[in-house]
Amino acid sequence: MHAVVRYALWVRRHILAEPNGEQRVVRGFAEMPEVRDVVDVHLHPDRDPSLAVRAVYGQRFPQLVLLDEEWVNRNVLRIFPTAESQCELRDAAWETYVAFHRIYDNVFPLLQEEYLRAVERIGLARPSTSRLADPDEQLAGHLMTLYWRGKLELGDPEGLLTRFFDKADDALRGRALAFVGRALRATEEEVPSEIIVRLQELCRWRLETARTAESVASHIEELSAFGWWFISAKFDDGWAMSQLREVLELSGWAEPDHLVVERLAELVTEMPYLAVRCLTLMAENDRPRWYFHGWKQAPRTILAAAIDGSGQAAREAAIDEVHRLGARGYLGFRNLLPGKDE
Repeated sequence: MHAVVRYALWVRRHILAEPNGEQRVVRGFAEMPEVRDVVDVHLHPDRDPSLAVRAVYGQRFPQLVLLDEEWVNRNVLRIFPTAESQCELRDAAWETYVAFHRIYDNVFPLLQEEYLRAVERIGLARPSTSRLADPDEQLAGHLMTLYWRGKLELGDPEGLLTRFFDKADDALRGRALAFVGRALRATEEEVPSEIIVRLQELCRWRLETARTAESVASHIEELSAFGWWFISAKFDDGWAMSQLREVLELSGWAEPDHLVVERLAELVTEMPYLAVRCLTLMAENDRPRWYFHGWKQAPRTILAAAIDGSGQAAREAAIDEVHRLGARGYLGFRNLLPGKDE
């Protein structure tokens, strides 16, 4: 089946190279009926119940759209059947699709209903040691990308994003927000302002949801994932620092913690009080002591800059934190105190 799709792509390239290729290629499988016959027959579960073959349809779904979008539109419910008796065929196609692909703008409209069904099935996937990736986690990445690109909007109570965040547990919500932060950090060019605004709206929504929840403990991993946004350095520093402070006041933690503290050390000269406050909130979190040792030089840089700086509030906050750390056995900061040489 992989060979069939590769063959079809080869035929398409040769058609496009001909003088009237642009007119012919839009006919899709009508230009290559031998391909259409094969992909049609293997969609009959009675004739081919193979999960491996059905997985090819998922893995090659974007290529099938390229080859003949009309054929895909007619057969999408055969590729991803909704009948309970064919759930294994559906899962084979869907899980392979989300494992192999990021989202394509031209593919999403064809699969919008399937994305809705996938959201409603969050947490119901059968355990499998042969799975390439967690389908729910891959789904989260797709939805975050769609929101990033402006294909999904906030505020619709029955919309994909609202349903996703309602259905997902704390860990999955955290992975969704961490996906955004990692994508931002990996983006070398400047992120367009309209995308920044959209992401800030998402952050405000999730913070407000956590703040008004019956228990903030059900949002700890989601909140902590904002650390990835903070270290991306793609947002205005003032906004990022104030959001990090709010996150830490709610959750007490941000991931990846060592990089968050390093970023605080970079910003301490510009915002000394907020940098010390965020360091304090993380240092006081009930985590294993070795976390603090993993931060290396960054806490010392933050505290020293605040104590030596001209801001009275930051200076007092840093001195208080040195005393708190000393009371917990971290004595290496005492020489930062005024009048202390060691």
